[in-house]
Formats: sequence, C-alpha cells, structure tokens
Amino acid sequence: MKAVNALLRQLDEMLSPAGFHRHKHTWNRRTGGLIDVIDVQLSKGLDGVWVNVGVLDTEVYARAWLTEPPTFAHEPNCTVRTRLDQLMAKGDGFWSLDDPLAGEAMAAAIEAFALPFLERLHEPQALERSLESSPQARQHYPPPIIYLALLKHRRGEVAEARRLLLELRSGTNDSWSERVDCVMRDAGLAT
Repeated sequence: MKAVNALLRQLDEMLSPAGFHRHKHTWNRRTGGLIDVIDVQLSKGLDGVWVNVGVLDTEVYARAWLTEPPTFAHEPNCTVRTRLDQLMAKGDGFWSLDDPLAGEAMAAAIEAFALPFLERLHEPQALERSLESSPQARQHYPPPIIYLALLKHRRGEVAEARRLLLELRSGTNDSWSERVDCVMRDAGLAT
C-alpha cells in the first residue's frame, strides 16, 4: 500500500493545482454542470493500476436516473468515460506498482492526454459526438444511448431523442425497458 499512497500523492501534486479534489483513489473537478473524473483503479493482485477518466453531466445524470447526481462522482457514473490507455493508444495501460517511475509516467500521461480530453468534452456537443462514436452505444449498451438521447433532447432534437429511446426500448431487456419508459415520461417523450 505504500506504493499506492506514494502514487496518489504524486498525482495529487499535479491534479490539485488543476482544480481537482481527491477522495480515496478518485479525483473530481466541477466546471458548471459538469464533473471531471480521474480514477486510479487497483488491480485485483494489488500489483498495478489503470487510470479511468470521464465527465459527468449533472443534468443528464439526474434525468437518466431520476435522482440527484452524486456529490462526489466516480468513473462508472460518468456520461462519457474511457481509460487513459485508449486516449494514448497504448497497450493495456497498466502501470506496475513495482516501477519507481510509474507515478511520474502516469502524471505525465494524465497531463498530456486525460486533461486535454476532459477539456474537449466541455465544448458544446462534444459529449454527444463522443457518445455517438462510442463502442458501447454501437453495441446497444443502454446508459450511453440514454445519455445521448437526453443530450439531444436538451438541444431541441426531440424527434431524434425519441427515436433513440424507442429503438433502445425495443431491443433491450425488461429492466432497461422500464428505465427507458421512465426517462421518456420524465422528458415528455412517452407515447
């Protein structure tokens, strides 16, 4: 655990001045209605870590789950999320805790790839573009499709939002169909 704590302190030194606050292995930064998230995920063997990044749109979260967004967001809560290695186009993105330079390398990678990625997602329609190109949405995983529909609805693309939700509802299980129905009713899109 000493290696993990040392790594977290190194990342704190870089992320705190950028406006991030840490709870355990996760950092948040609020920017208007968005929460930027950077998360260090420990391997099961506790021998290394991955870095996850994402942005949570608080309004979209509230409308998708019909509840207030968490006061401190975690990567699975995010509207758009990815792993740092995908941003870097680097192998599996695993940093060994045995490597004394892992903290420096991770901090440099976060600064070079994760922070610009998060900043780009603050631009108008960037969350939509990211969701439209996400593999999860193309594989019909419900949350990204729900988020995309809600983003489109907020921008006034009501017909497209409704189409996305109806298509999702017809091709998913009962549990997700019920969630889609709740979202559609809340958004005034129910039939």
